[in-house]
Formats: sequence, structure tokens, C-alpha cells
Amino acid sequence: MASPDKFLIVATTPQGTVRQIVNGDKGWIMIGTNMRSLAPAAAVEAKRSSDELFNIVKVKPSQGMRLGGMQKVGKRDAYVVENATDAKTERYYFDSQTGLLLRKMTLNKTVLIPLPEQLDFEDYRDVDGVKVPFTIRYSAIDTYDSWTRTFTEIKRNAVVEDTLFAMPAAPPK
Repeated sequence: MASPDKFLIVATTPQGTVRQIVNGDKGWIMIGTNMRSLAPAAAVEAKRSSDELFNIVKVKPSQGMRLGGMQKVGKRDAYVVENATDAKTERYYFDSQTGLLLRKMTLNKTVLIPLPEQLDFEDYRDVDGVKVPFTIRYSAIDTYDSWTRTFTEIKRNAVVEDTLFAMPAAPPK
């Protein structure tokens, strides 16, 4: 990631390596030698989604937040902080020993039923004095949309070459 609006994700999936690049309102996805451009709105949405994934580890307080008691997350005792609005209810689970965010559960209110989403944060490691989760799991009601991201390396304030965010070269025909 490079501020304010650039990121590159390289993911290994059972189908092969996937590269997603966003540079402002331009973006590309490469799966093997197949490349497609993202529409400007899709590139902006991909950047917003990426920001949301990493920004959630630092919870922004709001007027409606309240302590909802204690619950177990795995084997850990966790304080539950709840924030309910007309559109959704969010629950944040903080480790009672470390204060680190272990889980975020969201119930999105719909006309029919609430739709749950869950993010789990695991394998926190020290990165330049900041604890960062190296494993993030997302679960939704539709299991095909669930995923796990495992990071092998995270660097803070690293110098990133601008060429990484350029449009990939067209694969040979």
C-alpha cells in the first residue's frame, strides 16, 4: 500500500496467483496471463474495501457504543463492545488480557433477516512496535464469499516503488 490511493495484493489461490493493482481510479486484476481492467468505480471500491479491512483493527469510537459484557472467542475471554444503528449492529470482541481486537461481528439489517458477517484477527505480531494481525478470516452467510488472508510479511513506512502500481504489461500472445 502507498498513500493515498495505491495498493497491490498478490494472492495465492487454488486456481493460481492473482494480482490486484489499484492506482487512484485505475485498477487491474491479473490471473495467470489473463488481465482485465477495473472500471473506475470498481477500482475506488476495491481501495475502499482494502482500507476497511486494515482500518478495522483500530476501532473508531461512536456515541452509541456500549459494553456488552464478556464472551469467549476460542479459548480467550473477550470484552464485547456493541454499536447498534438502524442499519446494522456491530460487536467488537477485545482480548481481556491484551486489549487486541479478536473479532468483529456485523449483523446487517435487511427486510427479511439480519445478514451476519464475521472478521477474525489472529496471529498478532510486533511490527515496529505495533501489534498487527498476520491472519484475517472473513465469514459470511454465503460460504463461497468467505476467505482467509495470511500475511508473510508486513512492513510499516516501507519505500514502495511507484512502478508496482503501473498497468501490467500485456501478456505475450
